Amino acid sequence: MSELECTVVYAMRMISVIIPAYNEEARIKDFLKTVQSRTLGNHEYIVAAGGTDNTANEAHKAGAIVVAGGPRPFALNSGAKVATGKILYFLHADTVPPKHWDQLILKAIERGAQAGSFRLKFDNNHSLLSFFAWFTRFSWSLARFGDQSLFVTKVIYQKANGFNEKMLVMEDSNIVRRLKKVTSFAVIPEQVITSARKYEKHGFYRLQCIYILVTFLYYCRVPQNMIMRIYRGLLSN
Repeated sequence: MSELECTVVYAMRMISVIIPAYNEEARIKDFLKTVQSRTLGNHEYIVAAGGTDNTANEAHKAGAIVVAGGPRPFALNSGAKVATGKILYFLHADTVPPKHWDQLILKAIERGAQAGSFRLKFDNNHSLLSFFAWFTRFSWSLARFGDQSLFVTKVIYQKANGFNEKMLVMEDSNIVRRLKKVTSFAVIPEQVITSARKYEKHGFYRLQCIYILVTFLYYCRVPQNMIMRIYRGLLSN
């Protein structure tokens, strides 16, 4: 597809980018500018702002539509409710998509996938992070997390009933499993770059072990509130 053809397609198929942002006042304007600079089209940006800082005002100044944040599944669904694009792209505020991410998404949809994600890379080259990021090349639901971002057509998103707002953790893996029941799911080879700041704060091996435990508890159907208590308790120790 030529650049001119892509521009025509984008004019007809605007993507709604939905960004949950919790206390991202210092970063949100530059982040939105970066995401916009990596596209060929003019898309819609929706920030679900939560926390106690000035994220909402900063996002509004940057030209984004602002909706109320809160627990992540609620924030993501809130953004989707006001989205006008036929394609929804859920993107964390500390994850930068690859150049021409919109073209890559549209090409995946043209090939028949109505949902999918990118591969993952961290902005820190620690060997542990590189090891776990390597697994995101596979289509396993177990290897799908929100940091990889998620695109889905609005029709399929609605058919899957969106994000489960009863969930406190693992909402991203949960929706991917449900999406795979109603459509084909693509893993785009290009990588998003996500921040390793949480690993740097809590320790690489320690935090990864916590994530593995949370994932194990989720698949063992441990109640969400219990998983969250364990997760918060381990982070605070």
